[in-house]
Amino acid sequence: QKYEKKCFEDDSILCDALAEAAAESIVFENVCVPETEDSAEASYDMGRKPIRASRPDYKKSCRNVAIESCPGLIKPKIRRHCRGRDRNVKTSQLRALQELCEDAVIYLL
Repeated sequence: QKYEKKCFEDDSILCDALAEAAAESIVFENVCVPETEDSAEASYDMGRKPIRASRPDYKKSCRNVAIESCPGLIKPKIRRHCRGRDRNVKTSQLRALQELCEDAVIYLL
């Protein structure tokens, strides 16, 4: 619990990184193969400890932040990693990609 608080509550950078990773994975799986090699893949195994109901759920809070942040990152990830026609995503396609964020975040976490 104390490590989860340190990772997920005290510094929101992990939540931001989780949202970034989720957005990238959605783009790479559904829009284009990246042309750059600068996208680092990170894997975080924080372990799961039982959390008492009276204690804050830092992991859940971080997950929710990442799920909310991810949709806004899809379009910038497409612009960064895709070229040509792959960059032209229709509004309906973008929305469908954004709807994948929750599952992508949960998978990465």
